Amino acid sequence: MTEHQELHRTSIDRVEQLVVTELDGRPHVVIAGAWQTSVWLWDPSGPGDRPDELPLRGAASYTIAQLATAQLDGRPVVVTGGDRHDASETDTGDMGGNVRVWDLASGTMLGQPLTGHWAGIWSLATAVVDGRPVAVSGGEDGQVIAWDLARGEQLWAEGMHSDGICGLTTARVDGRPTAVSGGHDSTIHQWDLADGWKPGEIATDADAAIRAVAVTRLDGRDVVVSTGDDSEISLWDLASREAVGDPLSGHEDRIFAMAVGVLGGRPVAVTGSEDTTARVWDLASGEQLGAPLRHGSTVQSVAITEIDGRTVAVTSEQAGHVRVWALGD
Repeated sequence: MTEHQELHRTSIDRVEQLVVTELDGRPHVVIAGAWQTSVWLWDPSGPGDRPDELPLRGAASYTIAQLATAQLDGRPVVVTGGDRHDASETDTGDMGGNVRVWDLASGTMLGQPLTGHWAGIWSLATAVVDGRPVAVSGGEDGQVIAWDLARGEQLWAEGMHSDGICGLTTARVDGRPTAVSGGHDSTIHQWDLADGWKPGEIATDADAAIRAVAVTRLDGRDVVVSTGDDSEISLWDLASREAVGDPLSGHEDRIFAMAVGVLGGRPVAVTGSEDTTARVWDLASGEQLGAPLRHGSTVQSVAITEIDGRTVAVTSEQAGHVRVWALGD
């Protein structure tokens, strides 16, 4: 049996989202709290077990619903997406989530809020397109919008989803920067990040919201991994739009979060669920690796990174705990 070990733990009042970025050559966890105007920076292998609070300054009013990181002009930045009650000086009403960019060292907002969604932002990812940092946001309004972070302007917007978009990821597919979105309408869409061209749609034939998507390589092909309210993990061939094998099952409630990586040379996924567990899956064999990673409340965010040469999963739960797990080979 593969064994996973909890290495580190910290907490804030309540965690809304987390991402992992590299600072000073080491992975740091960037944490956003629910209904708070700060983010927290945590070096899980550093000397302290408490994250450093970074108040975000520069907007009259905002609420963080989503979080991503990027490099802008050689410095690390945090990109945030607001919920449906987000408001700023540029808003004309009380609806519509905005995208904002913040300097990670000072917490100062860079430029103006990026407006375009008429409801909350439910998903957010970043990528590099033609050497420029780009953010992609998925909204409660069903829109996917790409933003040029250096220029502070919208690149393109598409509304192919008929409902809100909870799952969003970026990857390089056939050498092209690509976004993949999954929505409450149970469909998955692929987008060319450079111009918004839409290569195709995967109709999942499921009657359940998709809450997380990821892209990985499996047996020499690009595969989308999706999960959500059906409590299963499904794999889809991006080229053929067909399912790859049977769905992976084991969770006992909705799955809210997922990350993919490589463990012992094989592609794996880590999922986080309302059943208060995170689970590790071998995507090639379809098997669950080791016992569930048990938490005290709903697991809302998952990331995979390396610390001191070990593959680890970083998870957050609704009650506010952030944990680092060493994944057994």
